[in-house]
Amino acid sequence: MALDELLVRGTGETMLYLANEGYLGRTEDGHYLDNSNEAFVAISCLDTPPQPDLTIAEFRAFQRLSEEASPTFGWWFAAGVGCEGWPWSAKETVEDLSATADAGPIIVVGTTGDPATPIEWAESLAERMPTASLLVLEGEGHTAYGQSNSCIVTTIDSYFVDGTVPASGKTC
Repeated sequence: MALDELLVRGTGETMLYLANEGYLGRTEDGHYLDNSNEAFVAISCLDTPPQPDLTIAEFRAFQRLSEEASPTFGWWFAAGVGCEGWPWSAKETVEDLSATADAGPIIVVGTTGDPATPIEWAESLAERMPTASLLVLEGEGHTAYGQSNSCIVTTIDSYFVDGTVPASGKTC
């Protein structure tokens, strides 16, 4: 509908709505519904160790690597390199995403059509954790819980409420 409106009629009201309220959480009067954009900057700057100033050539090389890793959003993540001067630093950094065999049950959730975090990343993460169970949403979009269907919500709620761990590879 939004693309039809844009391409056929030449108006972008629905696209603007999707970008503003749907993505940025900004209402028609310019107020934001939450601070998720600021939180994303804070999380990104704390997740990534401070980078030295890059030359243009170094930045372009980093941008290419980012786009190879994430064809849809790599350019955007590369553009967010600018954490120079961020006044806080992480108290600890995570170097290893694997888990030991004595870790409790872990559910890794991935979406087959996630443009930001490909399903292969969820599969790889689950493989590195001996106690992990992979839960797959067959669908589109970023973030499965609360954004998809009752199968995902029920499975995750059962894990948190009752401790029920789904069979690895369960698909919703």
